[in-house]
Amino acid sequence: MTLNEFLRELENGIMQLDESERNSRLGYYAEMIQDRVEDGMSEAEAVASIGDPDELARTILAEQPLPAVVRQRIHKEKEKRSGGGAWKTVLLIIGAPLWFPLLLAFAAVVLAIDVVLIALVIVLFAVVLSFAVAAIAAIIGGIYFIFKDPPIAIAGFAASLILAGLTILVFVGAKAAAKGIFKLIALMWRGVKRLIVGKKDK
Repeated sequence: MTLNEFLRELENGIMQLDESERNSRLGYYAEMIQDRVEDGMSEAEAVASIGDPDELARTILAEQPLPAVVRQRIHKEKEKRSGGGAWKTVLLIIGAPLWFPLLLAFAAVVLAIDVVLIALVIVLFAVVLSFAVAAIAAIIGGIYFIFKDPPIAIAGFAASLILAGLTILVFVGAKAAAKGIFKLIALMWRGVKRLIVGKKDK
């Protein structure tokens, strides 16, 4: 596939984007391919290394903000209807009592999952905070009892060391878990956007 063929197919796939965004994406990939050609690849090899333009177009559309994806999809459907698909509008209106509650339920489920996952992150960091506060309290207790009751003071310092270690350990785990959870949330919404974008129409 040549550079021009690649760009033409990619442009067809991202036609839903506004002109400035579309031109920006096309310019980016054209420059990337030209850089690889300058590095010694043939044009066909450079194009092939970028990937399939149809799949790339779907990825680009899925990366758009959800409101923009919905607007683009509505605009696309309007264009289809203006081309003789009026019966789809009738079916859409008649089926609204069925699909609209299902759409709301789906959105509610996705949002509920997001809330639960974010609450889990908050709980994890609350545990970290509790260990840190307990470690500080143990140090203060050790200082208080250092002259009154040295064995208790030593126990307090030992407990503070243990709690400080647990704080660090739990923090590292909570940070990794939070990163994974936010990636999962991003993947969920990306999947929702892919459902809305759908496959490229032939």
